[in-house]
Amino acid sequence: MIIFFIYLIMSNINNRILQVIDYLGLNRNSFSKKIGIDNNVTIGNIVGGRQNKPSYDVLEKILQTFDSINSEWLITGKGEMLKTKACTNPIELIKDCQLCKEKDKVIKVQNELIEQLKKNVSHLEDKLKDCLGNSPKKKVS
Repeated sequence: MIIFFIYLIMSNINNRILQVIDYLGLNRNSFSKKIGIDNNVTIGNIVGGRQNKPSYDVLEKILQTFDSINSEWLITGKGEMLKTKACTNPIELIKDCQLCKEKDKVIKVQNELIEQLKKNVSHLEDKLKDCLGNSPKKKVS
């Protein structure tokens, strides 16, 4: 019974679009903008409570923007969400992955911080050398 219920949920094109949005780590608004729809009302009406069926234009925009999405799966529910080709080339999947984009931003900030810290260490080493070089020398008896 549970498997049948899951099938009914995923057999709905509206829910498959919602699954794509979740997979990409986006929200309705960012997904709308990403596919070239200026407002999120259209997508909200498709995946929200109204459950409007997506137009051809919306489906076309989704598939053109996210070329790793299997069009047969999106339209009919048959097959896998991702094209087989995309599954064999993880680099293509990573390009679409919002989490990976966020990770890249964090790495960039961390690298900038590391460079700043290296400069600070170098500056402090120079100051230490100056202090040691200018300190009074002990007389050896």
